[in-house]
Amino acid sequence: MDKSQAKVQFHYKKDGSNAQSRALEFDKLPMDLQTKLKAKPDGVGLSLPITDNRQIDVAALAPGGGPIANQVAVVTRGIRAVNGDRVELDTQESIQREKINITDPSLGLQAGNRIGAGRFLIPLVTFGAAVDGLGGQIPNIDRNPYNFVEFAGSGPWVEPADTNATHAVADGKRLSGVLSFEMKALTPIFVPGGFPFGREEREAEETRRTPRHFCRMPNAAGEVCYAIPGSSVKGLLRSEIEALSNSRLGVLLDEEFFNKAIPYRRRSFRAGEINRFDSARNEWEVQEVDVLYLHPRDWPGGGRVGTTVAYGEVAENNKRFAIPDPSSTQTGKVRGYYAGLAVAETKKPYVGLILKPGGAKVWLPETIKKAYVENLKHPHYENHKKSEAKAKVKKYANINRSEREGLKPGDLIYYTAEGGKVTTFGKNINYLWPSSQSVTGLCKPWQTPKRLGLEDPLCMAERLFGFSGDLTRDGESHHFRGLLRFETAWGPAAQDYEAERQWEKLERGTGAGVKTRTGWRVELAALTGPVTRAKARPLYLQPLNGRSGSWEDSGVKLRGRKFYWPQADPTGPGGMWKFHLRDPLLHQNVENQLPPPIHVLGEGTAFSCRIHFRNLTKAELGAVIYVLEGKGEGHTLRIGKGKPRGLGNVRCNSVEVAVDTSPEGLLDATPGEAARGDTAGYVAAFQDWVKGKAGGKAEFGEIEHIRSYDHLHWWKEGEQQIRYYPINFKQYGWLPGTDLGNAKGEPDTRDGRPPGMKRAGELG
Repeated sequence: MDKSQAKVQFHYKKDGSNAQSRALEFDKLPMDLQTKLKAKPDGVGLSLPITDNRQIDVAALAPGGGPIANQVAVVTRGIRAVNGDRVELDTQESIQREKINITDPSLGLQAGNRIGAGRFLIPLVTFGAAVDGLGGQIPNIDRNPYNFVEFAGSGPWVEPADTNATHAVADGKRLSGVLSFEMKALTPIFVPGGFPFGREEREAEETRRTPRHFCRMPNAAGEVCYAIPGSSVKGLLRSEIEALSNSRLGVLLDEEFFNKAIPYRRRSFRAGEINRFDSARNEWEVQEVDVLYLHPRDWPGGGRVGTTVAYGEVAENNKRFAIPDPSSTQTGKVRGYYAGLAVAETKKPYVGLILKPGGAKVWLPETIKKAYVENLKHPHYENHKKSEAKAKVKKYANINRSEREGLKPGDLIYYTAEGGKVTTFGKNINYLWPSSQSVTGLCKPWQTPKRLGLEDPLCMAERLFGFSGDLTRDGESHHFRGLLRFETAWGPAAQDYEAERQWEKLERGTGAGVKTRTGWRVELAALTGPVTRAKARPLYLQPLNGRSGSWEDSGVKLRGRKFYWPQADPTGPGGMWKFHLRDPLLHQNVENQLPPPIHVLGEGTAFSCRIHFRNLTKAELGAVIYVLEGKGEGHTLRIGKGKPRGLGNVRCNSVEVAVDTSPEGLLDATPGEAARGDTAGYVAAFQDWVKGKAGGKAEFGEIEHIRSYDHLHWWKEGEQQIRYYPINFKQYGWLPGTDLGNAKGEPDTRDGRPPGMKRAGELG
């Protein structure tokens, strides 16, 4: 019997109801179901999985569907076992790991989570009750661990040069003295001490998993104490004041990476084979083809590259697949399947492909080819190869050596075209193409000039913290160290390393409700989401009409300056959310992404801090105080490592200012007479300064970037506030959210873009 021409009768029933049946054409069924039925003798039934309401989902048997594709599976008992590349779920399904479209299996595969529709990439639909604080909720990109304080206006706020704002000249109109405060940890905190990283990559990898300890130093009395270096406190305050005062960026961006055009994801289902190069036209001739993929379900022995096979066709999810059919007159030669950022051999998810000529010829200009080759020089490609090598993945072992040289006849490309001309192309459906913009270009006004001196207009952060200028106009090197000096922040007496190794390990199910203790041994989950480096549009670009911006949009803007939200779970281990900790089972395949074990200090640990200041205006001193106090007792800061996982939340208490009332004391070894400063008055002066710079039309707390800043720093102690990296890969917006093509052959319409993360000022 020719099954491809047959109809298949399905019998099903609801609980307590009469049996029902339905006939569907064989070639309209999902491919995996066709394969199973072909293996059965005629007339023999096949048991199929049923949905959670105990019935066959007939709609799932429509083209493109399948028992996995169109039903929602509920994880009833969570992970059952991990065996090779398969995750066994109690859903009556065994789903391959690469099919599960989640960034963190320890969070996404908990009991009660609902796994939704998707044949090749199965997303998380809702969290179950086992996920504390998120039960019943849909994964939300707004839960990202970080957000941004917007750049204010079209450039930084600078003021004319003031040569009195130095260390050398005492100015009676300015303020000098000492600011003291206590920095108290609200969640476990970790500021690392020195670490012997190997110089060679191999040595660095060997030491990467070495447990790390908190920084410690001897104080003036010779007692070894836990300590936070003054440079760490300075770095914290500088980034805060840069955001509040709309100053230039104190850290120059990596020019090798961020000066180059951003490689952003394109998608095209239009494919072609390179025929030849026409020197007269200076263009490549491309023959459009249909690409037929060979899936291992249909070709269990693999499609041997170079062999000619007889095949039939079936369409599914905007792709066409070749299925074995010895009786077919349609034949084709099997080619190797390539995937990855450049061109790399892989056995997953396909075992080969066949090219079926058809359609029109188009021309690929040499200028477009050169743009493609130049894009391959971006450090992004090298970073991915290195990360794959560390994971011991062979994906990039067979990089095509001719790739960087361009094209050759016979190459398969995916492309977009207009007017018969190729406009972008790559070697796979989801390829990277260089944007017309770079990160550096988008934030250029806030970059520090290389030539900078005290005679130039400066922003507040440059005056307070200093700058490293290049050569000034008179040809002399000029640098300025700033008007603030930070002492070491001293904590309690340190225990020796052996005693720390005996600390209790902080794990899921331990340490719940513990308010204070000396410290914990901690193993964290990954500190980053998937490698993005500014490619994730919904996270790094300002939204447009509720959707993520694109690198090619006219007037697109970066979100601003990055800050981590405070987050904690008072009922969790050590005050942390349990899903921020390493899961021995579910994180075993991403060990290379996890930080080394650390010894953290417990919540409640306090550090005494002092900042010396010289020749500050009231507004400048007020800016420093606002960083420490914010708009109330709910104001918090983040310091040290592990901020994405809830470490390092601190509150600054008992802020006091001692002002030196005798100008002569500015340069003396001993300070002059001190007087308690008017902290509220200084803060009011700073707020007035900001309102003036912003145009004076809004109150301080309603100015856009101030509102975002306040939201990003607010946490009411004792409340659960948890955040996580986007759980479904699709939320990062590397690709459009729809597979509907447009005139260019790519699904990049406005409606197809995923929603952008909301601004911090719009979130609680």
